[in-house]
Amino acid sequence: MSDDFEIAFGRRLIEEVARIAPKLRLIFRQTHSQIVGDALMERSIDLAVAAGGFAERLLSRQVLGEGGYACLVDPRSLAPGQNSIELAQFVARDQILVSSGGFIGITDEGLAALGLSRRVCASTTHFAALPHLLKGSQAVATIPAHAAQSIAALCDLALLPCPLALPRYPIELGWRTSTQLDPVLAKVREAIVASFA
Repeated sequence: MSDDFEIAFGRRLIEEVARIAPKLRLIFRQTHSQIVGDALMERSIDLAVAAGGFAERLLSRQVLGEGGYACLVDPRSLAPGQNSIELAQFVARDQILVSSGGFIGITDEGLAALGLSRRVCASTTHFAALPHLLKGSQAVATIPAHAAQSIAALCDLALLPCPLALPRYPIELGWRTSTQLDPVLAKVREAIVASFA
């Protein structure tokens, strides 16, 4: 899973696996929807949670939910009592992009559809870096809402609704169909489903 899912659901998954398979060790590995299918087919991972990427005919998948986006900012960059951001204010702020490629993200696509653009002051591949990059700045980061909620709760960042209409996406669990009968993997799949419920 990518670290946004690990941040939001990792602790619950550890607890659920400890409950149903106490001697099993989870190993979290970084992936994303563009590479997850290959990683499963190459057997470098057994199970994956991603926003799609399970189109290979030898892979099975289960939808765990649907995701959306939210914004994170340093609360000191907001006016007293401010709990949202207008689109014009959003575009005027520097932006931190979290992306595996580092150049463009879903926010850029949403803004382009409106004839707008943003100034990205920095890009990172790690959601966990955001508290360090946002604190003390006027910048904003638009990330999956599940990760934004978890980061805001732990790191004293303000969680704001995204002022831009962005498409929602599926959150899916994928595995090699050939492992369907593996009892250990079946237990871990069960734990993953319970963690996302």
